[in-house]
Amino acid sequence: MTNPYARLLYRKMSNISEDSWCAGWLSGNEYALWEILHGDRHEYGWGDVRYEDLEELRTLSEHARGWIWTGPAKEYTPQLVTFVEWESIRRSASSEDRGKVHPEGVSRGLFDSVEPTGGTE
Repeated sequence: MTNPYARLLYRKMSNISEDSWCAGWLSGNEYALWEILHGDRHEYGWGDVRYEDLEELRTLSEHARGWIWTGPAKEYTPQLVTFVEWESIRRSASSEDRGKVHPEGVSRGLFDSVEPTGGTE
């Protein structure tokens, strides 16, 4: 990324993922952080995203003039996309793209019980 604000934004998003999940970039991180930044909840991973971190995300994304997207599902190609592009990506994202992040901030499979899909017992 050539935009210095984009590089700082990516690093901030990665650090929040690391602090919240002990993962440098949890699948779906960009979607979850966007929802936290623009919503009422701050829960993510093992705690809450701090107000100061959200303030930095907002400032960095405004200066970068976009949001970080890591590419389609099963790819990892971090890149800055414009806000218009991001809205289009968000609207068309599948649950696989979003990393199956729950509204509570917990990825499917980590703590959820699996419901039977049918069949005989």
